[in-house]
Amino acid sequence: MANMLPQAPDLNRHVWERLESYCRGIVNHGSDVYIIAGGYGSVAIIGKENQVNVPSNCWKIVVVLPAGGDISQIDQTTRLIAVDMPNVQGIAEDPWQKYLTTVKDLEQKTGYHFLTSISDPVRSALLTQKAPLVQR
Repeated sequence: MANMLPQAPDLNRHVWERLESYCRGIVNHGSDVYIIAGGYGSVAIIGKENQVNVPSNCWKIVVVLPAGGDISQIDQTTRLIAVDMPNVQGIAEDPWQKYLTTVKDLEQKTGYHFLTSISDPVRSALLTQKAPLVQR
């Protein structure tokens, strides 16, 4: 359970799930996806003995590569999907695309540095890439 975080039902069962289904569709159409996900902020602490932070936002970065691809194939044209979703009720009907963002934005909000194993010119280009709304 170390790789889990509490999510509001409307996020987990609806918006987040639709993005996960979309990613499965990408794989079913012959690509590989590499996913990094997490949360930031805090709306509550739950649990008595093992206290767990409930994040205000949940984010995900999806890197899409050809099947069998690896990090050496990542270039400025590599497709990335980055989302930043509020961890709240009342968003069940929202499309996941409403929460598209850039990796750079997620870096600023989380304090993490992503895509650090690729060359600086490629990383710089990908940090500000925002996924097109329709593409598989």
